[in-house]
Amino acid sequence: MENTKTITREDMRAEGVKRMTLLNLHPQAVREFAKGEKVNFSLSGILYWLDEKMTEEVKAFEEKYNCMVYHVIHSTTEIGELLTLLYVSSNDEDWEDDRADLKEAVEDYKGIKFYNPYAYVINLSNPDFSEFGRVGIKPMFGGVIRIY
Repeated sequence: MENTKTITREDMRAEGVKRMTLLNLHPQAVREFAKGEKVNFSLSGILYWLDEKMTEEVKAFEEKYNCMVYHVIHSTTEIGELLTLLYVSSNDEDWEDDRADLKEAVEDYKGIKFYNPYAYVINLSNPDFSEFGRVGIKPMFGGVIRIY
């Protein structure tokens, strides 16, 4: 029998709150997201509210892929200015595995521990390089930093 459960925005928001809590994001950022008021972004681990351009990018992504972004990481790299979107998909069959990615830290060859969730990365400098994939993130200062 097929799963006919309809996933609502409220379901995705509740799942996003769970993931934010696992990442140990600042309680104010979690409250703002839970109330539907704001999505925060991290820059070097410090939290800020999305600006107008970031908000437009997030809304376009959510509409295109039927998902909900719960946090954004802003970084500038040698390949451009990046927005890493941490999101909840509308497929709840993936949620348990997605949460596991935020519960179980992995370790690189240097002994650095980090989490390895799936994300969508928008390359603002070179949009053709935007893509889905795994990223390395680490909680810091109430926000999150991207380490790869």
